[in-house]
Amino acid sequence: MNFIKNTLLATSISLALLAWSGSAAAVTDLQGKDIAIKSLVGKGHWTVFELWSSDCRMCKKSIESTNQFHAANPQVKMYGIALDGPGREEAVQEFIDQHNIVYPTLISDAVEMDTFLYKTARESFIGTPTLLVFNPKGELVAVQPGTVTPTELSNFIKEHDQSVNSKNAEVEHAEKRG
Repeated sequence: MNFIKNTLLATSISLALLAWSGSAAAVTDLQGKDIAIKSLVGKGHWTVFELWSSDCRMCKKSIESTNQFHAANPQVKMYGIALDGPGREEAVQEFIDQHNIVYPTLISDAVEMDTFLYKTARESFIGTPTLLVFNPKGELVAVQPGTVTPTELSNFIKEHDQSVNSKNAEVEHAEKRG
């Protein structure tokens, strides 16, 4: 369960929230419109981004997994971020079509993602594929390089939801006693 081991600790989340306000990764949609990652996360739902590039062999397998995850978990918002860089929209669209990517895809580059990850989570970008997982509050709770199975991702979200629900119940109980 390397996926669980790579989650960010509460202290890291606090640092990320401090940095979050000044770090909006430069991503665009396939039509070139600028979009801030922070505008896509939170709002009461889990959000997963898969970072990939069209020349990445492992990304092909990883995208199969995220397509399966997305089909089984429509309540989770799923986005791809192609790190092919600006001006490569045709190559990105060709990859999307070849691999039947069923969730929205944005475009950025590795340097921008490295800067975003460092400012947001004090982590460096390792390579593609990489998953970024944001909780319903919009907090980055996991950065996972490599391929993750749909079951691993589902289990992580379920376990994290249970952990949050358990903490909320403890707070409510303490408030009733106090």
